[in-house]
Amino acid sequence: MIFINKPIPTEYTNISNKELSSIIDSKVKRGILKNNNKKLGKAVYDFNLPPIESCPNSIECASTCYAVNTYNRYPSAKKSWQDNFKLVVNDLPKFKTLVNNQIKKDGIYNIRIHSSGDFYNMDYLLAWIDIAK
Repeated sequence: MIFINKPIPTEYTNISNKELSSIIDSKVKRGILKNNNKKLGKAVYDFNLPPIESCPNSIECASTCYAVNTYNRYPSAKKSWQDNFKLVVNDLPKFKTLVNNQIKKDGIYNIRIHSSGDFYNMDYLLAWIDIAK
């Protein structure tokens, strides 16, 4: 896998500690992993990031990305995916803790990583590898 050095938009990197704390509180309360995709069923949870913005190779597929429609059509999904990106960009260790805690608490065995978004850098990919272990 090759990561193109695509800068992360400042709306994700330039957040206050208060906003980050609010995102973390929300993810603790509602869960960071979701299982509301009717096509996958309740046993499969997913985790998404914003399409295009989190995708290193988006130049190749931006015009045909199926996730853009969902992102633009459902404000709650858009906010959740944006908050996910803000969290992983600004506090990757906390992200890993939240995911691992929810896996243990809810007995999760199946996670679909990215029906939207992508592994935007090596550290983020390694975080998911640690979670999988």
